Order: sequence, then C-alpha cells, then structure tokens
Amino acid sequence: MEKPMKLALICGRSGAGKSSLIRALLKHDPMRIRCLTIVAAREKRNKDVVHPHNPAWGEYAYVTPALFATWEADAKFVHVGKGRDGTAYGLLHSMIEETKDFPGWVVVDLPMDLSRKAREFFSDPQITLALMYLDVNEEDLEARLTLRGHDADEIAQKISETEGWREQAMRQGFAMIGNVDGSHMDLEAVLDRMLKIMCSYDAQ
Repeated sequence: MEKPMKLALICGRSGAGKSSLIRALLKHDPMRIRCLTIVAAREKRNKDVVHPHNPAWGEYAYVTPALFATWEADAKFVHVGKGRDGTAYGLLHSMIEETKDFPGWVVVDLPMDLSRKAREFFSDPQITLALMYLDVNEEDLEARLTLRGHDADEIAQKISETEGWREQAMRQGFAMIGNVDGSHMDLEAVLDRMLKIMCSYDAQ
C-alpha cells in the first residue's frame, strides 16, 4: 500500500546549492514535486525558489519577526526552530495538512541543526521519509558565499560553524547526494542521484 505522504528532507551548508537543486527538481517534474514551505522571519532573497505552477508552493514564505512571534503565540506552528544566524523558522499546521494530500514528492530544505527535530516530527510510519545531504567542497562553497556578498571573515565563520555536518549526516543515515568525491559541483549529476533515491522509495 502506497503511503499518503512522501517527504525528501535535504540538508547541507548554507551555500551548498540546496536552492539550485530544488529549482532543478521542480523544473524536472513540477506536477509531482512541490516544496514544503517554511515560514521564515526574514526578508526574501533574490535567489529563493518559487514553484513554476504555484507561487504559494515556494521554498520559503516570509513574515516580519513580530508577525512570526504572534503566530507562534497563537500556536499556529507545529515546529519552530532557529538557524545559526538567529533567523526563526516554522512549519504551519495549515501547510502540513495541505501537503499531506499531495500525491507526489514534497521537498523541504533545512539546515542540519534543525533536521533532528524535523525528523522527529515526521516519524509517522505513514510518511515515507528520504534523508539527503548535499555536500560541497570548500572551494565551491567559498565561491557561492562570495557571490551572495559575504566577506572573507563571514565566509570563514560560516565554514567553521558547519564543520562536521557531513560526518553528522552520515551517522544519522542521510544519503550523500553532493560532492561525494570532493569534486566540483555537477548539478545534473546531483539531480540524477536524488531522483534515483526517490525512485527507489517509489518502488518499495
């Protein structure tokens, strides 16, 4: 019997290319793939993902910190956490309920330090949960963060803060879908790995 919800949890460092991967994934099959939208208490970034068929199915929804705090006080979230930069993130009850009826794959992008709580929340046996870690070598990571406007000190801090995430992900059973051999990022190859993993779950 097919499970009613299939969720792909993608973790990785800031700048690893998670948004680029999700954008490519949505372009590959937008009718069967959507994002589980995360509410973030910050301003929108230019490169954030928007679903090609439904803008409400994007990677993030943005609210002011004051509105986020109000929703949190009103118990509108099923899960709330903070990233290493202090940004508050939450999953809305309404979005979870809507997503449970989606017949394809739902993709969510979370930093590694929030993944444990998310996995605990989605531990329902009626949910197919695929855990994937997008690795990236430091040369590519520095280049991506530089393009985002970070200076050398900020980049060094971000790299230092996320040291050990790959080993942590491996211990927790994440499939490695990124630069497994330390080579430069090949988005098509990463997308192919991810699709094969999802297909393997579909065949179970």
